[in-house]
Amino acid sequence: MEQISDLKKIIDYGVSNEAVMYNWHLLKNKCEEGVIIRTHVDGEPKTIKKEKRFTDEEINIIEEAYNFCEESHRGKTRKSGEPYYTHPLLATLYQLHIFPITDATSVAACLLHDVVEDSEKRGETLAKIESKFGDKIKTVVDGLTNIRGPVTEEPESFAKLLFSMIADYRVILIKLCDRLHNLYTLDGHNKPDKQIEIATETLEFFVPIAQRLGVWALKNELEELAFKHKDAKIFEQIKKEHIEQLKIDENYCNELQSGIKNILSTNNIECAFVIEHKTLYHIYSIMQEKNVEQKSIENYFSVVVVLQSNDVLECWRALGAILGHYPRAEQMIYDYINFPKFNQFRSLRTVVFDGQGRKVEVLIRTSEMEETAKNGIIKGLYEKEEYKTLDLTDEELSILKRWVDEMIKERGTDALGAIWDLMKINYYQKEIYAFANSKKYRLPEGATALDLALIAYKNQAFYLGKTIVNGKDVHYSVLLNDKDNVSFVFSNQPTINKNWINSVGMFKPIANIYHYLTESFPYYETL
Repeated sequence: MEQISDLKKIIDYGVSNEAVMYNWHLLKNKCEEGVIIRTHVDGEPKTIKKEKRFTDEEINIIEEAYNFCEESHRGKTRKSGEPYYTHPLLATLYQLHIFPITDATSVAACLLHDVVEDSEKRGETLAKIESKFGDKIKTVVDGLTNIRGPVTEEPESFAKLLFSMIADYRVILIKLCDRLHNLYTLDGHNKPDKQIEIATETLEFFVPIAQRLGVWALKNELEELAFKHKDAKIFEQIKKEHIEQLKIDENYCNELQSGIKNILSTNNIECAFVIEHKTLYHIYSIMQEKNVEQKSIENYFSVVVVLQSNDVLECWRALGAILGHYPRAEQMIYDYINFPKFNQFRSLRTVVFDGQGRKVEVLIRTSEMEETAKNGIIKGLYEKEEYKTLDLTDEELSILKRWVDEMIKERGTDALGAIWDLMKINYYQKEIYAFANSKKYRLPEGATALDLALIAYKNQAFYLGKTIVNGKDVHYSVLLNDKDNVSFVFSNQPTINKNWINSVGMFKPIANIYHYLTESFPYYETL
């Protein structure tokens, strides 16, 4: 299978009709590639090959979008001198390459994502797109082209992208593929400061989003390219030592895999192995976080055991067999099967000693879990024909937009920091679990006790009188830690006030509070 970066080498950058036709056939072939869809019958895997991703009617729509894209950008070039339409074309090819489950709406919108942005007659162009391609494609394109300039500099642009990506995951996937091509061509930018700015924005904004959605191939590619442009010297130093370490570890990894495979085979457990290496930026992050040198990092990789069976119980059998030969190096066994992460990552995780005193991270999952691990929440949303990336209703989204608009109006550019912080909490990289109301709740790192009260008790939380965390009375704004046990005492009268909205970080509680205050108190602005 070709690498993502290879795609930019196979298109024709000419402007002739022959070049345009050649590129269309390249795109069409990508659309018609067979897609492997794995299903399971009675717990056993069954593989079905789908001949084409799209129907003939959908292929026709994609062809119309391609022609509309090329005609709209005809005569325009990038700074590199390449025809401009090859940029949305490559972003679309990246999308098709990375996401086998991409739908026709997403493909067409990706081809059209710069058509409106480059048009002085925005409304007229959007109307033409709606007339030609329908409301769904127009809505995704509109969500993308609402963004102007660096998203992390203007609060209005940041807020627009945020709400677009909450409402429809296809917006952010296209934006991620768009950014990927921009990073591939960043060397052609004649301003080093601008290169660093784009790379930094990618690492701080786009990479965490890709990780939050669980689209790992894209996340890793964005991360490495951005790191390379942000600090080329450190990137090359880490890369050099990493390559040397990989050579040292090659025989070790083979022996380790062989040992684990023999153990599982003895127990009649069929499996495959994947060695997941840490990215260079992940290595750099560990060095910064723990203040250690690269050579002090214990492992550059994880051993992933992918079971051929889809029987969840077999994951536990495999774990037991492995722990029977390799003692645990950490007390905890992480059960992400029964308690999956937000991006639907499911696996058993443990760290063992390999017999030589070296620690090795081992992940165990079924073949179906492996597919989900590659595609994150996108696979499930696509299958259910749902597009929101957060669990918010249309009404809650509308309320949040009003609140953010009000905040931008009051704070101006200072609102950017507040929106940014909320973004990082709600599209979190780390999650915690807290207990309340005799239940276990998954929350983002940065959630407060008041967030939990509103999630667990909904409107009853407006009567909150006392907050108790791990047996101690605390203020409702206290940040929660993993495994905190929280209880609440409620009063007979509402205790909510305007300051509450500054004591929560999750979007659903914010919408709930803002709606209650604005609906219940006509004089809300003077509270």
